[in-house]
Amino acid sequence: MPPNPSLAALANLRSDPRLVAFGKYVPPLRLFGALGVARDEVAHSRLLATLLDPRAHAGAETMLRALLTRVADGADTPDVTAAVIRRLPAKWDRISVQRELYRVDVVADIREPNGLVVGIENKIDAGEGSEQLSRYQDFLRDRFPGRRALMLFLTPSGRLPLTAAPDHTVPCLPISYSDVLGAIQVARQTASNRDANTLELIAAHLREEIMGEPDEIRQAVRELWHDHSDALRFLLAHRPQLRDIRDAYEIGIRAVFPGLEFHYYPESRGELREIKFWVPDWPAKFPFTMMLHSDGHQVSARVLIFRDNFNQHAHNLKKWAAAANATCPDLIDEEFRALPGWSAWRRVFKEEDWPAEARIPATGSDDETARMAVERTLDLIARLRPYIG
Repeated sequence: MPPNPSLAALANLRSDPRLVAFGKYVPPLRLFGALGVARDEVAHSRLLATLLDPRAHAGAETMLRALLTRVADGADTPDVTAAVIRRLPAKWDRISVQRELYRVDVVADIREPNGLVVGIENKIDAGEGSEQLSRYQDFLRDRFPGRRALMLFLTPSGRLPLTAAPDHTVPCLPISYSDVLGAIQVARQTASNRDANTLELIAAHLREEIMGEPDEIRQAVRELWHDHSDALRFLLAHRPQLRDIRDAYEIGIRAVFPGLEFHYYPESRGELREIKFWVPDWPAKFPFTMMLHSDGHQVSARVLIFRDNFNQHAHNLKKWAAAANATCPDLIDEEFRALPGWSAWRRVFKEEDWPAEARIPATGSDDETARMAVERTLDLIARLRPYIG
């Protein structure tokens, strides 16, 4: 019998010394990742506002000028850039930078004769809302009557906005994080040593986490993929998935809650990512979702609340959270903060993402993984039940 080519490919992968080196690899310390905001849009909008605010650091004006210059150089509408950007005065003494002004992420107001109001909408992973940018164009026109204004749509790739009004009196132009990086590099040239170091840290973060430039580990992975693509594809095709433990998990949960209905995401196709249910004997004013979630690498049990449900019950939920924390300090997040990267969901427990013990460790056995998932889920319900009334 001829040898199995998949097994031979796996054997070659296993004997590659670079794979052994991965086991000893220690990643570089990344500040933004350690803070849990590596791709958080709110945090990066706050960062951008700080970078452009002269009250925050000495190089802000230089950076704003450099950013607008890049916009003018790269725009496909020279008449707009000539009329709006290139006529800016040579000296700026009054610059105001605000966050979330009528929901526009950043608004920079160059309050000089022949000045300019610049709105920046920052999208890293999220899409645009219905008519979002055209509404922001209307706002800049109406909020700053008689002023020249410009709307910038900032994304990692510089993709075109879908909801902007192209013939609006307030132009809307796409920019990318590479434009922000270019402006940072201009500001570094004249910055103090301390500011230059901080700006370089920010630039490295944007290159690696936002722009996706390959670092040492990514380059090594690409080389391994090139040399062992057959084996790695075979491993990916046979990796453990949430679907493998679905039936056993649901049997275990239904042993406690008979007749329970489960919901799935995606519902019909693609890799199963979420198994959800609601505890049937909890009052409707506690619309907490029990979720078994897979990010493609790890399975976790979570207790979350959908954004719309929170908005409906926000007042009473915050009062309930304060009362629960009075009995068990720091159990519940009293603000029910949104999860980074999960715009539709909010956390219930106060721990940053979810209780650490709710993660399901890899066991190598579907039955054992399902058993632990049931156990973790029921533990989370038990933690909340004394405060549900």
